Amino acid sequence: MLKQGDRFTGKNGELCQVVAVATDLKDNSTRIVYQELSGSFGFFIASGDPVQESAPEKTTQESFSAPQDVETHEIFEGEVNPDLLAFLEADTVDQKLEVLYGIKNTEDEKLLTAIEASLDITSSEGSPEDRIAFIRQTLKTRAKFEGNRLRG
Repeated sequence: MLKQGDRFTGKNGELCQVVAVATDLKDNSTRIVYQELSGSFGFFIASGDPVQESAPEKTTQESFSAPQDVETHEIFEGEVNPDLLAFLEADTVDQKLEVLYGIKNTEDEKLLTAIEASLDITSSEGSPEDRIAFIRQTLKTRAKFEGNRLRG
């Protein structure tokens, strides 16, 4: 049986993650609440053990289906980008800015998106240089109004 946090591959090859294991109050059956980790990032509910059930086609985000051909994955796969790790571990705005100035591969979309998400700012549509400039400006503004120490 899958548990919260487990990842699996759905019948169409999409990666999904279990959000919760719930109980249906009507019949006390087990339900798996999961989210697709690509595309529309839709939430779905599977009844019973999705490993043993076949799934009808999903037609809308509100539809209920059970994933088929389930494979469990580890939560963390691969290596963490060293630039992202350095940015996340930096305690002060100055340290974060220093990491930003040292980033070699500014074309890495995943890195920039992760940095923006860690600062709770919306990912911008501009060039990588524009995005880094916006991140720097956001950090400088926060330092001015919130002090140099970032909240964790």
